[in-house]
Amino acid sequence: MTEKTCIITGANSGIDFAAAIQIAQKGYRVIMACRNPERGEAALQDVCRASGSDAVELMIVDMSLQSSIQAFAEEFLAKNVQIDIDKRYPDAPKLMG
Repeated sequence: MTEKTCIITGANSGIDFAAAIQIAQKGYRVIMACRNPERGEAALQDVCRASGSDAVELMIVDMSLQSSIQAFAEEFLAKNVQIDIDKRYPDAPKLMG
C-alpha cells in the first residue's frame, strides 16, 4: 500500500485519539494536530505504542487562533505531503476500508 496521510485535529483525547490509533493501525501516516504540546506528546507516544506504528507525528495548532492555523498550514505545506484523509470528511471510514 502506498502510504496515505491523515490529519486528525484534537487527536490527544476522546474519539479523535481512538481514531488516530485505528487509522495508524491500517497503515496510514497520521498527523496528530493538537493544541497543547505536552498532552500532544504524551498522546503521540500512546498512539505509537497502541497502534504499533512509527508513522505518526505531532504538529501543534490552536484552531482558535488564525495565526496558529496559518503557521500549521505553512509547516504542513513545507513537508510536501498530500492529504488523503481528513477525519471530518463524512466518507472517511468508507475510504479507509
